Amino acid sequence: MRKNRLFLLLILILLLTQTASSQVFFRQHWAEFDKITNNNPHDTRWRVNDAELSLHPTFGRRTEARINGLMLLNVPEDLFGLERAELYLELWGGHPLTENKRFILNGKGTYFLPDDGTEEENCAYTYPLVPVNIEHLVSGLNAFQFACDRGKTFWGHFIIDNASVRCYLKPDHPDLLKNNLQDFTACVTPANPDALGANVALSLSVAEEYVPQIVSVDYFARFSGFADNGLLTENSWHGFTQGREFKNHVGRSVTAPFKVNWDTRMIPDQSKSMAVRALVTLNSGIKYRTPVTDGLIFPRNRPRVMLFYCTDLP
Repeated sequence: MRKNRLFLLLILILLLTQTASSQVFFRQHWAEFDKITNNNPHDTRWRVNDAELSLHPTFGRRTEARINGLMLLNVPEDLFGLERAELYLELWGGHPLTENKRFILNGKGTYFLPDDGTEEENCAYTYPLVPVNIEHLVSGLNAFQFACDRGKTFWGHFIIDNASVRCYLKPDHPDLLKNNLQDFTACVTPANPDALGANVALSLSVAEEYVPQIVSVDYFARFSGFADNGLLTENSWHGFTQGREFKNHVGRSVTAPFKVNWDTRMIPDQSKSMAVRALVTLNSGIKYRTPVTDGLIFPRNRPRVMLFYCTDLP
């Protein structure tokens, strides 16, 4: 009996640890385009070229060949207060067969962007999250020098429409204490989680005292379906940003009790359980990601939905 109690206690401690570690606070700093620094007077995007383009006999005199692939991104954070950081991109993967998309951060470290299908002669649009070492950042203006290789294509090239650095705050960060967020918790509550219908009501469970601080709540779902974010993984968190605004996620609410409707009618049949979570934006500029609410399944009598694939993808 004592062993059983001890075993249950260990499980409870493990679950509480997982829940605590799965909720995070972060701030997101977006890059502002600078035509002069990037040497791109014609549009407001960061273009990146292979090393040989400047003297290419056909393309070397084009305007795009003058663009240097440099991004200056302001991160006004006390780096000592951060647990980790990531670079987030809205990225057009480039001319098919462009290889080794990468960046050097402040001359301190080289990071490679994940494969997105461009290397296999596809056009791709993706939203990669790349962890970066905090020691490679500086508090203030950071230099991201992007580069790529030509590989077997005619011109190695890719485009970044938007970029940001996500800075994850330590639990004892002074700004969490200043905004009385040290005890803030919230989670997503689905209506009837044991029998998901065609439309599922989601809401945010949060203490009433924190509601005045909440600006918006964005909901996301993890399930097997069309890989809408371009990262080649079907069973993943669905949704992405376009022009810095979330698209194709479950939905957003800006008024308490922050309810949204999750339309599940076209989600394919699932062999694994699904999950939901939310991103809470607070009026201090801090964002809070809730723990995952997992174990969601469809009822057996649900109308069948299947995902079909191309047998010969052009």
